[in-house]
Amino acid sequence: TLFGAQLTYDLRPLQYEQSSTGTGATVTYDSTNRQALMTFASTPTGGESYMQSYSYFPYLPGRSQLIFVTFNLLSAATNVVKFAGYSDAVNGMEFQLSGSTKQFVLYSGTGSGTETITQPNWNLDTFDGSGPSGITLDISKVQILVIDFISLYAGRVRMGFDVGGSIYYCHEFLHANVTAFPYIQYATLPVR
Repeated sequence: TLFGAQLTYDLRPLQYEQSSTGTGATVTYDSTNRQALMTFASTPTGGESYMQSYSYFPYLPGRSQLIFVTFNLLSAATNVVKFAGYSDAVNGMEFQLSGSTKQFVLYSGTGSGTETITQPNWNLDTFDGSGPSGITLDISKVQILVIDFISLYAGRVRMGFDVGGSIYYCHEFLHANVTAFPYIQYATLPVR
C-alpha cells in the first residue's frame, strides 16, 4: 500500500490540496457523512472545485498499480464535469460524468493524445444492465472506482467498479502493438 486516506475528522489538509475557483465554487467538509462536498452555487462557466493529493505516487516499471477511489457524483448537471481518478489532468485515468455522459478518460500528454470512451462503447461491460454483470451504474449512489494499469508506456489500463465486494471491469485500453507513441508521459501521479 502506497497511500490511504479517509476523511474521518477533516479534509486531510496535509494530504490533499483543496482548490476552488469562480464565484460559488467551494470544497467543504461534511462531518456527518465524513466526506468532502464540492459545490457550485451560481458558479459562472470556468468555475471549478477539486481535491488532489499532494503526493504523486511512484510507479515502478514492470509492476501494475491498483487504485480504488470512493465517490458519489449525486446527479448529472448540464455544462458540469464531475470526476474521480488517478490523474493530474495532463496524464492519468479518470471516470467522468460530463453533463449526463458517463465516460472513462485516459489523459496523455504524448503523441497518442487523450482517449475518451463513453459508456455505450465500454468494451468489457457497459454497466447499463445489458452487460455480463447485469449491473446498471447509478451515479446518485456511492461508487468505488477501480483502476489498474501497467505503464511501461505501452501497457494495459483497466477501469471499472467494485460492487458488492467484486470487481467488475468495464473498459480496458490496450496499447502494446497498437499505438505508435507511448500512451502516457509518466505514471507517477496523484489521486484526484
